[in-house]
Amino acid sequence: MKPVTFSPCGSLSPFVECFWSLQDYRSAHSREISIPDGSAELVFDLGGGPIRLFNRNEESLLFGASVLCGPHTEYFGIDTSGQTDVMGIHFRPGGLFPFLPAPLHELLNRHVPLSAYWPHEARLIRRLAAGSTLEERFRTLEEELLASSCRPPERHPAVVYALEELRRSSVAKVLEQTGLSHRRFNERFKAQVGMTPKQLSRLYRFQEVLSALNQGEQPDWASIAEACGYCDQAHLIRDFQAFSGMPPSRYRRIPERHPNHSPYPR
Repeated sequence: MKPVTFSPCGSLSPFVECFWSLQDYRSAHSREISIPDGSAELVFDLGGGPIRLFNRNEESLLFGASVLCGPHTEYFGIDTSGQTDVMGIHFRPGGLFPFLPAPLHELLNRHVPLSAYWPHEARLIRRLAAGSTLEERFRTLEEELLASSCRPPERHPAVVYALEELRRSSVAKVLEQTGLSHRRFNERFKAQVGMTPKQLSRLYRFQEVLSALNQGEQPDWASIAEACGYCDQAHLIRDFQAFSGMPPSRYRRIPERHPNHSPYPR
């Protein structure tokens, strides 16, 4: 069954891209990779768990019924063999910041038990499991997320500006417009987004490549490299390998999944 998504309420929409549910998932691949885009994720396995992930060194990471996936600049693996009833919250880049007491750079490229940050994690999982419909479950996630906010639902104006402008402008130009010093801007950005502006800018550019590959046409790598701002095709290939663990020619989007999901490359 393909994922079902739910749009957040207005006050959460600047921070959350969507809530999602995946039930009775049957994949031809027992492992998938998650390709980074600067976002963070909360995942709940309501089918009894455990949740099993793999870092880029193929070391197994085992969790209970929930896991917090911090912002990533690296791919990681997902064991999909037992995903019978899974839900999650997909945050926008920097969107997790109001809901955690720690600065987000502490979670860069990390997975941690949700209970380390949310003391009511067990209650939330019970509420989700008791939901009689998907809409009821999604509303529960929404309510719990709103109630868990540990900061005002806002980010520094310079960070908000940069999150949007880095999609089309260089880090230097964005920094110039913020009026902050390089050090001050980087500190704010890393605390609220989890990575440096340069790292997110590279991810934005890489995501443009993925979008181009999913247009259904035979890729012209030289043209894609130029359109996405790479100095040459070799530069694109290096970034693709670094972020996904595979050359561009091996990337395959899993049908009906997010473009950031691909069969495990090994």
